[in-house]
Amino acid sequence: MEPGTSDFVDSPPPKLLPGQRKRTTKTATRSEDRLNLLKIMGDNIKLPEMDTNGQLMSAMAKIMSTLPQLQQSRLRHQISNLVHEAQIEYLSKLNMQIKPSKKVTK
Repeated sequence: MEPGTSDFVDSPPPKLLPGQRKRTTKTATRSEDRLNLLKIMGDNIKLPEMDTNGQLMSAMAKIMSTLPQLQQSRLRHQISNLVHEAQIEYLSKLNMQIKPSKKVTK
């Protein structure tokens, strides 16, 4: 090999594996193409508007994220307990309305 020459110039291009295509000279990479496609798709997706409960929870989540981790955990626990208790109370009242009370007579 002479000085100033390179093995890369004289070597043939690498063989392609099955399923691979020869790279074309393109300025954008595949990942950039995918990102652009996702941006286009995202522009066409319309999310449903949040109701007042969703807006409240979103605002509370932002505030909670500023608190220490332990306080966040306690608040999540208290909130879930309140919601579950309200749901149980509602379902038990609903259940009482659906099923008439049966009196046991001897």
